[in-house]
Amino acid sequence: MKLKFLGACREVGHSGVLLKSSGANVLMDYGSKVKNEETNPVAPGKINALVVSHSHLDHCGMVPMLYKWQKPPIYATELTHRTSHILQYDSVKIVELRNKMNGEKRQFYTDEDVDSMGRSEVPVDYKKAHNIGNGISIELSDAGHIPGSSSILLESEGKRVLYTGDINLGKTYLTGGADIPKADVLITESTYGNVEHPNRKETEKHFLEAVRNTVDRGGVALVPAFAVGRSQEVLMMLSGMDDVYLDGMGKRVTELYLKYPEFMRDSDALSSAVENARFVQHNRERDKIIKKPCIIVTTAGMLHGGPVVYYIRKLRKDTSSSIILTGFQVEGTNGRLLAEQGHIVDRMDNTRIDVDMEVWKFNFSAHGDEKDLKEIVRRANPDKIFVVHGDPENCVPFAQSIGAALPREGEEFEI
Repeated sequence: MKLKFLGACREVGHSGVLLKSSGANVLMDYGSKVKNEETNPVAPGKINALVVSHSHLDHCGMVPMLYKWQKPPIYATELTHRTSHILQYDSVKIVELRNKMNGEKRQFYTDEDVDSMGRSEVPVDYKKAHNIGNGISIELSDAGHIPGSSSILLESEGKRVLYTGDINLGKTYLTGGADIPKADVLITESTYGNVEHPNRKETEKHFLEAVRNTVDRGGVALVPAFAVGRSQEVLMMLSGMDDVYLDGMGKRVTELYLKYPEFMRDSDALSSAVENARFVQHNRERDKIIKKPCIIVTTAGMLHGGPVVYYIRKLRKDTSSSIILTGFQVEGTNGRLLAEQGHIVDRMDNTRIDVDMEVWKFNFSAHGDEKDLKEIVRRANPDKIFVVHGDPENCVPFAQSIGAALPREGEEFEI
């Protein structure tokens, strides 16, 4: 039995791991790269099944492209299936807009390709072994990352292979923390493999102070947040404040989450937070609300698209307003550019936008830190470990500290 690593090797983005057994080839995740130019993982060849850990695009963004060429069954929780579609449709829209602006014809897949996947999608419940044929079974465990996220346990040829996906042991407003099964082989993420997260309550306190200070001095607190997971958590933090708006794709994801309370730690709290916020629909409303102090939670979390770019164009010279980042900013994204160099680049027309607004950066990560990841290793108790999904400054020291292999893209290992 072999593992082939198709992406997210010594970097964050375009995840994909292929299990090659005597009975079948099973692909775990097939994502796009979260930076200004999307990159595909290595082509997997013929597969018999695809298992998706969760709905962030760096794990599911290229699934429709793969599905165009072969039609494998696709396994995930029901919420992951439905949330993935929202992001995949949006990805199609972004590519179409960029093609129109730049006179290009680049297209990975269409809305029709996303639609067609529904015929092959199999919803899987947590902690229930599912026989996918050819002597292989899968079992999904709550990964604690976002609602519906999973770690994937594959059993084949007498071995248990655990792929963490993105994982978090700690409790958040949305999730209750990951379940860790025993495994012979562990494939673990390492986004924060060399980092100790700050105290979350203290971070939330300082975040709310930054929001209040911005509004009190007459500015707009612009809070970029990932549509899936982070927007909802930020809304819950802001539930006691006035003049809170939610814009972008986070609106649809929030409405979907409320239909699946079984995947959330406290769906009633999210419902209350939604009642406290107002949804923004179009540019006329955007232009109106920024004339007064307010709080705007909007996509995209790394500033690579969505309404946040529109707001930044309008507010960029307003020193009383703030951009308050709430999550990891991948190298090459606008969020990293803003934090390090004070500007962003509009991906639609490649124009540089210099920003005079105050910039804050907070870590509300839904990934485990070094301590958490080592605890995951302890609980899984594997014989072999592979480290993926981390920039070199995180994945290299983490892999060294636990005696793990650090695969390169396209590399294959006998297990």
